[in-house]
This record gives sequence, C-alpha cells and structure tokens, in this order.
Amino acid sequence: MFCHCFQKCNKYFSKSFTYSIVWSFLIIIGSLMPGSVLDAYPVISPLSNPIHLFEFMVLSVLLLFAAKKYSLSNYFLIFTFLIVFGTSLEFLQGFVPGRFPSIYDVFADGLGSIIGLVFFYTFLRLKESSFEGTNKTKI
Repeated sequence: MFCHCFQKCNKYFSKSFTYSIVWSFLIIIGSLMPGSVLDAYPVISPLSNPIHLFEFMVLSVLLLFAAKKYSLSNYFLIFTFLIVFGTSLEFLQGFVPGRFPSIYDVFADGLGSIIGLVFFYTFLRLKESSFEGTNKTKI
C-alpha cells in the first residue's frame, strides 16, 4: 500500500524536488536552533556566512533541477523565492532565544543563490556545447 502511494506521488514530484524539500527543512532546523545548542559548537560561529552561502548555493541548484525548465523566468523566480526564504528565516531568528537576525546572513544567502544559479547555468551551457560537438558529422 505504501509503495503504491509512493509511486503515485513519484509521478508528480521528482527526486530533485524531494531533495530540495528535505534540504529546505535542514536549513530551517539549523537556522531556528536555539543559541544555547549552537554555543556547544564554537566552531560554527565564525563559519556562519560560508555555511549560509553553501546552503543556499545547494538549494538553488536543487530547485533548478526540480524545475526541469531552465528559462530566465525560472532563474528569477527561484532567486526571488530564495531571497524571501532567507530573509524570512533571519526574521524568525529574532524570536529564537539566543539568536538574532543578521543582514550579513541575508547577503550570504543571496550570494550563495547567485553562485548556485550561475554554476548551474554554466554547467548546462557546457553540457549543451559538448553534446552539440559530438553530433556533428564528419566529412
């Protein structure tokens, strides 16, 4: 029964979409963790911005894979969603004990999103150009 239900859902949701949802939940959990929990890991504090950058870079690539249509409007839509998502998480951190919102984290989220989108676009163009090169007929 569960397998049948999963197969039916699989028709509508790609693996990339599922991965992006799971990755988003991991970002939410990490972002809204109380400060007392994070104080136990002092190495995290100086790496906050690189962690934000990496999280959103990966999420942007996963969302583009899930979109399956690589138009400029999808790039813009995904970037806008990620900025709103990151800003919302920073806002919510203001209500978590021991945490505070940071505009630098929002900038890191945006930069990570841009890097992920540019990386994906470059990867896609390189893949297309190498594919076109192999289909040329030799005379």
